[in-house]
Amino acid sequence: MPSSKTTSAATPPFGSAPSSAPDNHDSQANLYFWKTIPADPGYLSQWYSMPFTSPDYPGIVFPTAEHYMMYGKAVLFAGPSDPIGAEILSNLNPKAVKGLGRKIPNFDEEVWNKHRERIVQDGNYFKFTSPVPNAEGWVIKGKTLPELLLATGDRLLVEASPFDKIWGVGMDEDNADRAARSKWGLNLLGKALMVVRERIRAEQSKQEEGQEEKSEEAAEKEQKGTG
Repeated sequence: MPSSKTTSAATPPFGSAPSSAPDNHDSQANLYFWKTIPADPGYLSQWYSMPFTSPDYPGIVFPTAEHYMMYGKAVLFAGPSDPIGAEILSNLNPKAVKGLGRKIPNFDEEVWNKHRERIVQDGNYFKFTSPVPNAEGWVIKGKTLPELLLATGDRLLVEASPFDKIWGVGMDEDNADRAARSKWGLNLLGKALMVVRERIRAEQSKQEEGQEEKSEEAAEKEQKGTG
């Protein structure tokens, strides 16, 4: 079961692959996740139930980030009018949707490898920023999903799936914690989530700077009016 666990692992430079990071564990903590329960850190999972929308696909509600990923994959290879896309959207089970993703016509692995990270990054960005109104699961223990994500700081986000060496590390939490990072899988989902975290953090910082500038301008106008 995935959980938040403190280790002595050093966090690699932002955006670098775990395999390029030092093998020794010497400073900051990793945050491992995999399944959707418990909700924290299960909210990081592709299968976590969080209906959201995307300006890239107007009028569509994606039940999970997995749905966005597989629908994006379907559009990439089969086009938006192929029935496989509608089948993906109509099935609420993310496990079944993952299976449908293997049936997409005209699939080309080389092409997919070029686009997969962008699609998953986009899906998770909208998951954390564009929920449907009053979406169940948006708030966990009094915090919204983006608040929870930002609260992870600069921790290394690791999908501890023992079955997936591409999107995860190919190991469960305990084995990943003991293993050298050079033995890990690609952890592409963890890396995508860290990209999303940095994007949201930068947008929030820019918004706060804008609010400060407006407050300063208002204060200056008030001062001139009373001077």
